[in-house]
Amino acid sequence: SGDGFRRQYGLEGKYVALYAGAHGMSNDLTVLLDAARQLSDAPEIAIVLLGDGKEKPALLDYAKQLELPNVHFIPSIPKTQMSQALAATNACIAILKPIEMYTTVYPNKVFDYMAAGRPVILAIDGVIREVVEQAEAGIFVQPGDADSLAAAIRYLAVHRREGQIMGENGRACIETKFDRRHLSAQMAQIMENCIR
Repeated sequence: SGDGFRRQYGLEGKYVALYAGAHGMSNDLTVLLDAARQLSDAPEIAIVLLGDGKEKPALLDYAKQLELPNVHFIPSIPKTQMSQALAATNACIAILKPIEMYTTVYPNKVFDYMAAGRPVILAIDGVIREVVEQAEAGIFVQPGDADSLAAAIRYLAVHRREGQIMGENGRACIETKFDRRHLSAQMAQIMENCIR
């Protein structure tokens, strides 16, 4: 369970919305910090940024400047501990800059979030949005829009059962559609069809 992780980082009793991954230019995390500022009236919500990257020092400075007591920066952890971190969260955030190129990407972290049974707050448009929306596994918000991002986090913090259902939907989708055995069987079928 994620209790140890919550204790380690002072997150007990909080509604934890987690971003896990690179802190780079493309990740648009200043938008997440702007959203966090709007949520400072909801002290039960904790925004957790887990990971490292070139932009991290600038993000730390920006968070300090905005005086965000609800934001927690956590350094990268080994992959083996990731399941504990995800177990400690209530919702997970995937975000990229609003750039046309990103509409064709399937970020791994979205599948990790779904596999962990957590609702996805998705600030990425395109093919990954179709996956999340078809699975009813989370909430899509326009990339680059801090207001919508804050509203989605706030909505899930209030409607917790709904968020749990989205998480269950995501996990079920991964187990049925994206299960490795299922995918390899599909691949074998496609190859057989090509050979005939």
